Amino acid sequence: MKDHKDMCYKKLLQTIKYGNGLDGDNEQERKRFPIILALWVIFFLQCGIMKSIGVLLPVLLEQFATHTRTIGVVVSFSLFAGNATGILAPSLAKIFAARSIVLACGVLSTIGLLISAMTPNIPIFVIGMFFTGLTCMGETLAIGMLSSYFIKYYSAAANIITTATPLSIMCFAPLTQLFIDIYGWRGTMILLAGLNFHYVAAAAMLRPIRQVRTVHHESRPTYQSLKERDADVEKDESIVKSESGDEKSTSDITKECLTGVFNISLLKNGSFIVVLIVSTIIGYGFNGWVVYLVSFAQSKGLSPYDAATVATISGVGSFLIRFAMAFLQGKTSYRLLFYFGSILYVLSYAGLYFATTFVGVSFVSLILGFGYGILGTQIYIAANVTVGKDEVVSAVAWIHMLHGIGYLANGYITGWLHDMTGSFNLSMIELSAVSSLMVVILASEDIWNKLHGDN
Repeated sequence: MKDHKDMCYKKLLQTIKYGNGLDGDNEQERKRFPIILALWVIFFLQCGIMKSIGVLLPVLLEQFATHTRTIGVVVSFSLFAGNATGILAPSLAKIFAARSIVLACGVLSTIGLLISAMTPNIPIFVIGMFFTGLTCMGETLAIGMLSSYFIKYYSAAANIITTATPLSIMCFAPLTQLFIDIYGWRGTMILLAGLNFHYVAAAAMLRPIRQVRTVHHESRPTYQSLKERDADVEKDESIVKSESGDEKSTSDITKECLTGVFNISLLKNGSFIVVLIVSTIIGYGFNGWVVYLVSFAQSKGLSPYDAATVATISGVGSFLIRFAMAFLQGKTSYRLLFYFGSILYVLSYAGLYFATTFVGVSFVSLILGFGYGILGTQIYIAANVTVGKDEVVSAVAWIHMLHGIGYLANGYITGWLHDMTGSFNLSMIELSAVSSLMVVILASEDIWNKLHGDN
């Protein structure tokens, strides 16, 4: 029974369309620049669209005449929906192919933006935000595909691709404010839908890595006839039957394989549990940055364009640190970088409480960008290190789901604190306190490992 299940799962893994059979050839990896470009565009659009919706937050408050926490939760729900459904991404990829899923996410997110542009009320807007957030599911698969395309240069490729996140914030924040002034918020949503459709073109570039069958006889052709292929399939099926000793229904096999895709066994890994907890806190802080930073800056007396500029400056900081890490990765422990990024998170959110001028808010936002630039990249490196390349897709799916929980929690709590106090100052202290938990958790794990002699 167990052998049959293992064989079934192994055979399905061999059909994953996001690339397999990679031998780590350095020259081949260097030729895969188009893959980096496509994944970079996916990350750029996913984060940029979310930031644009954050810039729209003050306008949406006026449009729907509701509480800050309500709009904050609705916008955060977009991020939550995409990340929470990302846990289904590995199983869907085995059924429909990863590239097809990413393409579908691009189309549905574009439709979601169009629905949001034409919405007459909040419930319809929530539906639009749900579909818009599906770009996050595509991002989950994109990270998994990255681990299949690159072995030796995985860390460098991850750092390069994630530079798209800060660059998108740098570009989309002021651009969205310009669109709002010229076309209004509904016209802005339609324009964002048009930009987001480039997600589909990028997904189409994610061609799978084809396995090459080894030819054992010089006289054998380099292709298989249909008859030969069918014979191989029958042979493989007979092996499965002989290994298990009995046959199982398609529904039973599908159930076993889908259960295995969620990879609950990952939760037995203590180090990965720590990664998940830290990822929840990172998501909590990231939501405060993406959704509320512009509104916070305006509450300090800055103009809409100055507030958008603050977001751009934080994106500059995140981009610079990610670009630097693309060349420095491997020379410094990812664990040490985790500590450094967490401390910057804590200090920057605390600093926003005291910042009152454009220069002060901009400087602290730059430090905040440094912090997220480190944490947003190292969380994927940590997943690859703690669970290994073969399990990285499921690991990233779990990480993104916990990210989503952090997004949703912050969307409500930060908005609620603003409604209760009339300002974002207390929210910044709360974000700093929550972020400090990352340092406590990482230090506790290191102390535990040292006491028990673990590496």
